[in-house]
Amino acid sequence: MNRREITDRFIAAIAKGNVPWRQPFAKLPHRNPFTGTIYRGVNQLLLALNDNTVPHWGTFNQWKNAGCNVRRGAKATPVVFYTTVEKVKPSGEEISYPLLRKYFVFHAGQIDDPQGKFKDILETKIETNFEMAARIIDSCGADIRIGGNAAFFRPADNFIRIPHSSQFHSEEARLATAFHELAHWAAGNILGHKISEDARSSEYAFAELVAEIAACFLCQACGIPTDWENHEGYIADWLTAMKNDTAYIWTASRDAAKIADAILQRAGVKNESEPDDAPLWSIDTKATAE
Repeated sequence: MNRREITDRFIAAIAKGNVPWRQPFAKLPHRNPFTGTIYRGVNQLLLALNDNTVPHWGTFNQWKNAGCNVRRGAKATPVVFYTTVEKVKPSGEEISYPLLRKYFVFHAGQIDDPQGKFKDILETKIETNFEMAARIIDSCGADIRIGGNAAFFRPADNFIRIPHSSQFHSEEARLATAFHELAHWAAGNILGHKISEDARSSEYAFAELVAEIAACFLCQACGIPTDWENHEGYIADWLTAMKNDTAYIWTASRDAAKIADAILQRAGVKNESEPDDAPLWSIDTKATAE
């Protein structure tokens, strides 16, 4: 599976209205219960494309070694990562280059667990952590101004505008909006990205995608739904860009992960995400249970 094939998965899903970073209910981040790590970047979105799944994933051998059985005929989901390959040219020059690798994982709903080892994770109750959400927002040190009838980040003056709490239909909606604007702020103030203010530009549409995905990651950390409705106009732009550029969704998810990680780090939230370069020994190429 290459970047084109993976990008086409996103295109097909989004065209059908299945935007993987938007959910009307709170979701746990997709994670590996054996390593305790959270999948990050494009992998978090890839796993979210699967309908009716639980967010706990392991390879065939990980489930088997834990005394569980992957159900016959269960189809695995690919997870990808980059690794660095070293090579010596005939001239003796040593070079290195990135190589896309993949392995396959099965979610806990595809598993028979005769000993009930994973019963608790299947019954995990998600509760919104309002205290953590407030800490994340306050710890960034952004200039957040309350009032008005619109939420936005103004790069020229480097401040965020958020309407009063009473203007939102729920506190969760207010926090999700604040995370979105905070992601825009962090792109410029933490990552040093140049922020376009031309709403008609492709750069602006890309920045909106990065902010949406970053806000999704922050919402997941706090147990907040991500069913926003105010950015539908950008979907056509995103689909066109993904069709023309296989790196588009990868770059957006990578930048979003960096933004979310940096914001969480400022708030003192422990980062348990998987590394960008997963170890080669974790590869399990079994795609279907026999």
